[in-house]
Amino acid sequence: MAFVQMPSFKNSVLFSKKENPMPLKFGQADDPVGEWIGDEDALSLKSPRSKTSAASRGFLFQPALQEHCNEMGNVEAGYLLKLIDTLGAVPLFRHMEGKSLFVTASLDRLNFINPIKAWDFIKMKSRITKVFNHSAEVQIDVSAYGYRRGEPTEVPVASAHLVFVALDRNRKPTHVPPLIETSIEDFHRAQGAEVRKIHRKEEEQAAPYIPLGESDTPYITEISETMSRKHTNITGNVFGGVILEILEKAGREAAKNQALGEIIAGVRMDRMSFIAPGFKGETVHARATVTKTWKTSMEVQVEIEAINPNQPETPRKIASCYLVYVHLNEHGEPAQLPEWTPKTEAQKKRAEAADLRRSLREQEEKSLADHRESLEIPLKQRLVLFFRDKAHRIQRSWAVLTR
Repeated sequence: MAFVQMPSFKNSVLFSKKENPMPLKFGQADDPVGEWIGDEDALSLKSPRSKTSAASRGFLFQPALQEHCNEMGNVEAGYLLKLIDTLGAVPLFRHMEGKSLFVTASLDRLNFINPIKAWDFIKMKSRITKVFNHSAEVQIDVSAYGYRRGEPTEVPVASAHLVFVALDRNRKPTHVPPLIETSIEDFHRAQGAEVRKIHRKEEEQAAPYIPLGESDTPYITEISETMSRKHTNITGNVFGGVILEILEKAGREAAKNQALGEIIAGVRMDRMSFIAPGFKGETVHARATVTKTWKTSMEVQVEIEAINPNQPETPRKIASCYLVYVHLNEHGEPAQLPEWTPKTEAQKKRAEAADLRRSLREQEEKSLADHRESLEIPLKQRLVLFFRDKAHRIQRSWAVLTR
């Protein structure tokens, strides 16, 4: 089963037949989306029902191979980002009962806690935390399962929150059925999603994005890759996970240059936004530059453009993000980093914005913790959650007995 993920519809050319090299009408003979979902009437026969987050969870369990590891024997962040994006769509696919396409709109605050070693097992769990009108936030938790001194151990690796938008057969935003909260944890997750949404808007206003310009060219690391069929989903658009992997690859090269070729490790991804889709046959061009260095860590800004071979003079910006890397010594411990000195006016503004983002990030984490502790759930709401949980447990048990 293929899980469809496409970049954001916002400010996008997703629905423009002029920009799409091979526009297809839904349901025609050569339209893979029509074949996958079914005919047009099939989508309108029955709307998806509301479900609990437990009813639409996604799971992944697979070994970490040597080909996905870096020089230290740890799984590369770009590969994990690709898996995270893929698994993130699974809960929505199940929640919508396969009756919708999905757009990866943004990735919010991905934190890497511990590395995954070669031949550990990668364990991922994803669940919907909050449903808005046409979109939903999905939480992905990553852990490493392996054997240390002969004993099975599981350590936390990363946590992330992705926002997806649901599209109908005409590639227009469609309604997502509400999420049924059945526990206090569900209630807390939904409240946390609301807090993150508010902080995201506040941060965008306080520290606006500063695009890379011609004055930054001497300080930019660039990589390019042509998109083929293996990079695209069933609609012919480039997978969100592929874009994330290329972003991380470019960011890592820029961080290595700043660390004078020594070992670095990715610890965070911030403000990851998809702006427009990439298409098969286009060249994806990533540009990365260091915006700020601290004692042992640095922030890198990455932009991605899609270049149509028929219109190479008009590249389209399709994604951007901020990555945080830590400089490591030969023992894998944080080490002093060469200082980055901003030279142009734009670089000075980016450095100031990086400090502000770091401060806002710390405030957000504290705000989420305080909000969770101070949040009092009314007795009536607690009773509703309690009886909902019991009802769904009975329903699941009855479904098992009557199979």
